[in-house]
Amino acid sequence: MTVLILAAERDLGADAMVRALDKRGVPVFRADAGWFPQRLTLDAELRDGRWVGCLATARREVALQDVRSVWYRSPSAFRFPDAMSHVERRHAGHEAKLGLGGVLSSLPVLWVNQPGRHADAGHKPRQLVAAARAGLDVASTLVTNEPAAVHRFATQSGPAGVVTKMLGAPAIDEQGGRRIALTERLIPSHLEDLRGVELTAHQFQQWTSKREEARVIVIGSHVYGVAIRAGSDAARVDWRAHYDSLSYAHIPLPDDVERGVRAVMDQLNLVYGAFDFVITRRDGGPFSKSTREASSAGWKRKLDEQTGRPGNVLLTSSDGSWCEVSAHTDGGTRQVWEAGPSPLWHAVETAYGLWTSWRDQVGTASASPPPPTDSGSGSTPPTAPTPGRCPERKPGTASDGGAGCPSITC
Repeated sequence: MTVLILAAERDLGADAMVRALDKRGVPVFRADAGWFPQRLTLDAELRDGRWVGCLATARREVALQDVRSVWYRSPSAFRFPDAMSHVERRHAGHEAKLGLGGVLSSLPVLWVNQPGRHADAGHKPRQLVAAARAGLDVASTLVTNEPAAVHRFATQSGPAGVVTKMLGAPAIDEQGGRRIALTERLIPSHLEDLRGVELTAHQFQQWTSKREEARVIVIGSHVYGVAIRAGSDAARVDWRAHYDSLSYAHIPLPDDVERGVRAVMDQLNLVYGAFDFVITRRDGGPFSKSTREASSAGWKRKLDEQTGRPGNVLLTSSDGSWCEVSAHTDGGTRQVWEAGPSPLWHAVETAYGLWTSWRDQVGTASASPPPPTDSGSGSTPPTAPTPGRCPERKPGTASDGGAGCPSITC
């Protein structure tokens, strides 16, 4: 079974994910939506209530029925031949979205995250409303294209001051290069000349003095936090301004914050999410800053190396079943969540028993399998004993959507 990764052609996070899956022996088919229709083809027939066929490039292909899960990582837009007129390209783009997008979105597989939900969660105003409804503290915010409204908001904010930040992705591709629009504190000279505000929507927020910041990562049913400690003035305004000055540490989350984060995930129907907070008090009291539906896998790996908090192990099957196992132990046990018609955890326990039994017999910790039998039928491991230390199992249901087991998880 293959993991389908939909990502832009130049995406370091996707590159890292492909390497990680390859090391685990998991088949991967990576494609960019921008390759369609010139470098990526679709051949799909509806049979017995599901789409069968394949996605193919000049070198590789994947059968739709072999896709086990999809990682949707902001692929680029469809690109059509230059010979097509603007009207033709616009029509073709609409048809491609409904055709290719419709076939893929109807596959009975796990999506991280489903494109429609991914797009909805990308609207910052909606994120802020969801956070407020979930009981999280949200900064006073203004969205406007009216300069007079900016003056009013700045006056209301008082001595604390105001910052401006992008509503969407902070990167702007221009003249063959990429520029990053960081969070910026407004100074009097900015307020004296607000030309350009009227041209589109802008976001302004009241500045909050902060002790440090935190990234809270949600993976399925698991939530964990990482403190981001800035070591320069620029990074204290926006930590993306000076990565080399940052240090990280795992931090426990207050119960009300974790409840709020889970509630936001439920509202937005997300499998994976990353939340940014500022921490204003010595006791760790957080002040919600923003919600993201995705983050950089490469940067997250750096956090994992410094904090020792990796994500979890996930198993899925084509019938929609899933089993998630915590990557860290608590008193010698691992937490397990599973749902769906197939009992995947039983297979994990059995495989673990087979491996440990064979390892004990050969007296080595090598993970290599036993040699094939003379019959050529493959490996014949010994009968699996009951594992001596069985991880804790916490089954959930596929539809309850509760905090212990959301209806969709990764």
